[in-house]
Amino acid sequence: MTRGVLLEVAGLKVHFPGGRGPIRAVDGVDFVVREGETLGLVGESGCGKSTTARALVGLVPATAGRAELDGRSLLGRQRKSLRRRIQMVFQDPYASLDPRQTVGDILREPLEIHGLGDRRERRLRTIELMLQVGLDPRFLNRYPHEFSGGQRQRIGIARALALRPDLLLLDEPVSALDVSIQAQILNLLSGLRRELGLSYLFIAHDLSVVRHLADRVAVMYLGRIVEIGPKAAVFDRPRHPYTKALLSAVPVPDPEVEARRERVFLEGDPPSPDREKKGCAFASRCPLATERCRREEPMLLPRTGLGRESRRVACFEVVESGGGRAG
Repeated sequence: MTRGVLLEVAGLKVHFPGGRGPIRAVDGVDFVVREGETLGLVGESGCGKSTTARALVGLVPATAGRAELDGRSLLGRQRKSLRRRIQMVFQDPYASLDPRQTVGDILREPLEIHGLGDRRERRLRTIELMLQVGLDPRFLNRYPHEFSGGQRQRIGIARALALRPDLLLLDEPVSALDVSIQAQILNLLSGLRRELGLSYLFIAHDLSVVRHLADRVAVMYLGRIVEIGPKAAVFDRPRHPYTKALLSAVPVPDPEVEARRERVFLEGDPPSPDREKKGCAFASRCPLATERCRREEPMLLPRTGLGRESRRVACFEVVESGGGRAG
């Protein structure tokens, strides 16, 4: 059964002032997140993944485009009732919590801002949140510096859950943690998604983590999405040249397989984000680039509808050769 679309983003742009021109951090992004699914948003550092998430929760202003949660706009003036339904978990568990507040204060604050419950109900809710993320409620009176990195990230997740949202934006939630702790947090997120029926936009540069958690994957390069589709299709049969290069950089744990497999090396540097881009943003590094690629911007094709389970690729050569069909 096809799940309904919860979040729809179309033509989203986020530009910042720059010396030689606007810095195009996000330059026209389209994607959807369905009810109960995890969309992984991947790409190298600086491609605009985190800025996309920050624009959706109003931390940075969008320059253009639209973003709708259940058909209601997230951009511009947001209503409190709508903001309650989309929350964010940040990358750094050390910087994302107020060191002057106790854990109890941190978890109660969203409830107080939105006027939810009386004093007793808020106290019970903070205890419930601690139990949901695997922490002892007796620690509610402690301060963030008294916890480990993994425990702090659990507190950050609990704070994001306080208002019972439908969608969590997870911005590299395990990249600052030790490997053993990463697995615990990923298992926690998987369990919460099943238990609470949550949807996730999971932002990461670690492709193995995305493969573990995501249902679909969107690959971002220099402010634009170049490929999007079901996880198995994107990982096992990548179409876009950048996706192939990105996946080839992931080491394989089997030494024999690692020695035999073909690596894709990219030459040159990406264009500066403060220069207006003509054509495909990847053209200067792409082995398939033609003169048309340098003149025209490829769209995500085939356009079978934003709500459909489709494979879409922004590459003239791939789509016209038949390699952009749904995988």
